[in-house]
Amino acid sequence: ICEPVQALHGAAELAVRCDGDNKLLLGSEDDGILNQKVLKAEIRGANWSWSGKPDASRKGAFQMWIRVSGHLRCDTVFFSFQ
Repeated sequence: ICEPVQALHGAAELAVRCDGDNKLLLGSEDDGILNQKVLKAEIRGANWSWSGKPDASRKGAFQMWIRVSGHLRCDTVFFSFQ
């Protein structure tokens, strides 16, 4: 899955939820099943992992990734907190 996420300049708050469900699968510091403290989890029968947020003091380009191994039991929505 690779799709652009609209965000404010300098923002890197990636989030993921199931379509039609307000429960965050990937959220910020304490929100979501996956967050900055929990980088791997089994969610709805699939193994999810993600890179975590980049260091805020880092300048320039960066990459964030999310990996799902298994069958997704919902359509996912990727978005950015504003």
